[in-house]
Amino acid sequence: EALGAIVEPVAIGWNGPKVKEAWVKGVLGGSAGGGLIKLAKRGRDQMTTYARSIVETAERLGPLQQAEADLLTGKLNTQFQQAVFLKGFDAFVAPTWASMNVRADYDKTAHTPMIEGKEVDTLVGPIMTYPFNVLNRYPVVNAPTGRARNNIPTGMQIIANTYDDLTSFRIAAAYAGAAQPMFAGEAMPDYRNQKVD
Repeated sequence: EALGAIVEPVAIGWNGPKVKEAWVKGVLGGSAGGGLIKLAKRGRDQMTTYARSIVETAERLGPLQQAEADLLTGKLNTQFQQAVFLKGFDAFVAPTWASMNVRADYDKTAHTPMIEGKEVDTLVGPIMTYPFNVLNRYPVVNAPTGRARNNIPTGMQIIANTYDDLTSFRIAAAYAGAAQPMFAGEAMPDYRNQKVD
């Protein structure tokens, strides 16, 4: 707002499980994902449990699931267009993560993330970028916004309309020009005297 933008909250109306379903079936089950899965299976014994679980999920998907994902993605796109761009907004801004209380070694097969004291989906619960992996025709710039109370870096996604990359970059550049630099002055972490185990 200080830079002259009009900022208004917008409710998209997405159903979390449906977005997850489109992500799993579309991204993992898509033709590109299928080709990568074949390659990944060769190194299964070298994978983390997290990566192995993604491969196992993708192996169960086929053309029917891709068709279902395409229908779901079309509905998600319509909802997004109606809530944001058809109402005259230039961009949609959202956090990158839903919580800063996610372990650095987070593994969906071993940990259950919590948000406001409630367990959330282990695959996509704390992650707010996956809807735009599904709706990948939208340009997204992730801009660093600082650090949370627990020193975890924070960021915001700047999502412009389909194929309008320039708008997302212009907004990010305007924000970057006004924001405090992430690693300057007191914001620069000092690791010189810390021991490494």
